Amino acid sequence: MNRIIRKMMATLVAVATMATATAESLNQTLYFDFGAVSTTTYGETTDGVDANGNCWNNITNQPDESNKYALAGTKFEGLVNSLNAATGFSLTLNSRFSTNGKSGGGGLLTPTAENLADMAIVTATEDYYFIESSENNSNFTISGLNPDNGYKFHIFASRKAADTRTGLFTMEGVNKWAGELQLAGTNLGGTGVNQNVKTILESELVYPDAEGNITFTVSRSTGAYIALNCMKVEEYTGGTRPQERPVITAVTIAGTAAENGVSCPMHEISPDGKHAGKFQYFGMINEGTFKLQCTTAEGTSLTLGEGFAEDGDDFTPTTTGLVLMNIDME
Repeated sequence: MNRIIRKMMATLVAVATMATATAESLNQTLYFDFGAVSTTTYGETTDGVDANGNCWNNITNQPDESNKYALAGTKFEGLVNSLNAATGFSLTLNSRFSTNGKSGGGGLLTPTAENLADMAIVTATEDYYFIESSENNSNFTISGLNPDNGYKFHIFASRKAADTRTGLFTMEGVNKWAGELQLAGTNLGGTGVNQNVKTILESELVYPDAEGNITFTVSRSTGAYIALNCMKVEEYTGGTRPQERPVITAVTIAGTAAENGVSCPMHEISPDGKHAGKFQYFGMINEGTFKLQCTTAEGTSLTLGEGFAEDGDDFTPTTTGLVLMNIDME
């Protein structure tokens, strides 16, 4: 049963993150330097035009400049593109982030164009935002984006440390993309170099929600402290916006494999009262087959089979008996 659920989950993630695009054209590029305000302790902002002729947006610990924290609720308005032209975009911190960097904080002090191309700017790589060991899933939202355009994220994270630290970075609008990036670890950047010096995580196109928002989340895969040093965001026109995913509010296991041979409802996991698409079932699974009968927020019905395709072939469990089944519709 575990094998079939893993297959179901992998297929669903692929479906949920797919954004079909045709003849995309780069419209503009934005650069982001995450870290501290200009101090001799934590790092410097990237001001003016860099060595490549690009302008950056500094996402710092304002307004609380007296300590290392960037406070939840802080909004950075007036974001500019690489040519210093106003974009109308803004970035809002939904969570608190800590800041650190320079030699005392293990930032990357010697970036090279050979490794990082246009992101090899020392004021951008030497400091960073990070999540503490007690924090996870910290996030911010970029707003004012064009819902018809796709956005590609190039993420760089680096922190000098011998222990393995790997971050999970998630971007979500109408579609969702997530990827892992190792930022620290013994000899990661070469013999005796215990930090990332050249790997940039590049996303697929992510399209904003109907309101023009994309939420960016920093999570941990391995290690206690996860950093985010800098980021490039490219806006593309000419692609095909994915269809809105339906909000699933109820799921039932239906078929001969259900505990009673007919149907068993799944329990919705919703600690904050919102429909997050997470469902759980603890009970018996019999020999046989089943489909997932779903109800959406609009009151319509969907029947999902193999590959989470509507009216697809039945799921066939490979294990029977008492099971714990978790499904994430997002």
